[in-house]
Amino acid sequence: MSETTVEKTKLKVYVKMSDGQRLLGFFYVSSDERLQDILNDDRGFLPLHAVGDNGKYSMVVLSKRYMQQIEEVSTLPEPVIEPERRVGGDRRDGTDRRQAPRAPKFELD
Repeated sequence: MSETTVEKTKLKVYVKMSDGQRLLGFFYVSSDERLQDILNDDRGFLPLHAVGDNGKYSMVVLSKRYMQQIEEVSTLPEPVIEPERRVGGDRRDGTDRRQAPRAPKFELD
C-alpha cells in the first residue's frame, strides 16, 4: 500500500453563519483550489479549524447551507490609523465635562 501526500495551504477566513455567529479560522485547500472551488463542490459540510477566544484551535464542521458570508482574510499587515484627536472634554474620550473647570462668564454692559 503506497501513501499519497497532498500538499495543502491554510486559507484564513471569517465566516458569518445565518444565526449571526461569526467564526475566524482556517480552511485547508490544495494548491490548485480556490475558496470558491471548495464552496461550490458537492460536499454539504466543510471542516474549519476555528480560533477560539482563548487562542486555541478547535475543529468545527460547518454546513454550507447555513453559511451566510465568507471573507478571505488578507495576510498583509493592517495600516495603523491614528485616533482622531478631540478638543476639550468629550464623553467619547472618557472625560467628564461636569468636573472640568468652567470658563468664566462675561457680561456685556
